[in-house]
Amino acid sequence: MADKLSIKGRVIKILDTVLVSEKFVKRGLVIETDDTYQQSIKIDFTQSTIVMLDDIKEGQVVDVFFNLRGNEWQGKYYVNLNGWRIDVIKDIKPIPKASVEPKSVNESQNEYGDDLPF
Repeated sequence: MADKLSIKGRVIKILDTVLVSEKFVKRGLVIETDDTYQQSIKIDFTQSTIVMLDDIKEGQVVDVFFNLRGNEWQGKYYVNLNGWRIDVIKDIKPIPKASVEPKSVNESQNEYGDDLPF
């Protein structure tokens, strides 16, 4: 496995802090990647690392470093991404939402003057 796993994306949601037990707290961050098929990825920060999310704002582009964790419970397998560092990328503009622009009438017509495919 790679020494350092990281992912870049735009922050779309910062989740509330959850008290799992008396001795364990966690807080989640959801980022959206800039791939061909955008992915919404949730990364958990636990214990003392939750304070890293205090200065993060929705819409910022960040680079999140994480550890990959997996476990089995009652015959089902789960994977968690546990964040341990987050850097705000200041020199990159926020990732724009994908938009589909309508074609003009002339572009949508074929050589026969209509837009039918046959």
